[in-house]
Amino acid sequence: MGAGVVFDEKTNIPRKGIEATQVKSIKLISDLDDGSLNDGSKTIKEKSGLVYGKTYTFKVETYTNDAPKDPSMIRWAVSYTDTETGKFYKNALEGPNTGEEISITFNDANGCGNNLEIKAYINDVDNEGKLTLFKHNRFRFFDRKTLKSEIQQRMNTGKDIDQGQSSMCAIALIGHFLAIQKPSDYEKIILDMHRTGEAIVPSTQYKIKLDKDEHLIKVKDSDASYPNNSNGGKMSYADFIFLFTIKDYLNSVFDYDPDGTSAGGFVEGGTGLTLPHEVASMMKNILSYTDVKNETNLVTSKWASAKSSANELSGLLTNGYSIGLLITAGNFQNNSKGTFTIPNHWVGLKGVTLDEKNEKVILTLFTWGGYQ
Repeated sequence: MGAGVVFDEKTNIPRKGIEATQVKSIKLISDLDDGSLNDGSKTIKEKSGLVYGKTYTFKVETYTNDAPKDPSMIRWAVSYTDTETGKFYKNALEGPNTGEEISITFNDANGCGNNLEIKAYINDVDNEGKLTLFKHNRFRFFDRKTLKSEIQQRMNTGKDIDQGQSSMCAIALIGHFLAIQKPSDYEKIILDMHRTGEAIVPSTQYKIKLDKDEHLIKVKDSDASYPNNSNGGKMSYADFIFLFTIKDYLNSVFDYDPDGTSAGGFVEGGTGLTLPHEVASMMKNILSYTDVKNETNLVTSKWASAKSSANELSGLLTNGYSIGLLITAGNFQNNSKGTFTIPNHWVGLKGVTLDEKNEKVILTLFTWGGYQ
């Protein structure tokens, strides 16, 4: 038998081609939310952006031709370029991401403070329907440009950190040392908390984050509860974020509630109280100190004489220690020591001078937004 070649009919191979229609435009059905313009003017603009954790509904508005017969051909995506790092994020959506209409919950904290591109497409994700919307910072009512200026004012000296009449003297002490010794850590903590609601201390990897009820980010500087600084003006955004987010994070039971009308009162004072062991913990976790001495007495004085106190404190300063003192503020205000006193104020020690003849110790301290 002779050999031959058998020819069969051509087999059709299915190929995905370009559809006849594409998404031309999309629209937001939900309302946007209020937030700062972040331009240094402290202006809050109504319905100006998306909010972290909230769900918004989008819909295809127009097509290049007729609508597709099968709406499931329409896919959705969200992307953005992080303005802090320059990194491009093409993040996947949670749940179904097809159809002519979609509800998106914006749970990506890193997207805050960026312009997001919401896209609907059939063939070409980069060149079909697109809507660009700003996603507010977590502290959406605090102007970021103003915040950055305030941070720069405090870096390297730490003396402008101002708790006002609030009970934040211990946290202010930590901020003071951090702004001097690790200014880049100080800056990053505040900017990250403002934008994403959490921060990791670069030197120790200690994490600070907002609690679930997010009560602090709901505050505006126009609210009566917004605290004042020690000069009677409004507390800076930088101090509000650093002082209050850290204190609220440290509180295991009660929220810390700032109160501009009753600072130092029962609620603000009680939730703002910071004990020596908490200060020691912050020195390790936030300041990254490796040798922390907690020798604070809550009832009686640590020293029997002026000379012994001056000598010990001077020696510690000479050996490079950063010293926080828990003092009775009234003793310094009255320049005398009462018969029975209870310490009530944290200060940072800057210098010590001994007047042995008159048994006086003259201290230079950081407190209340400056030196005394």
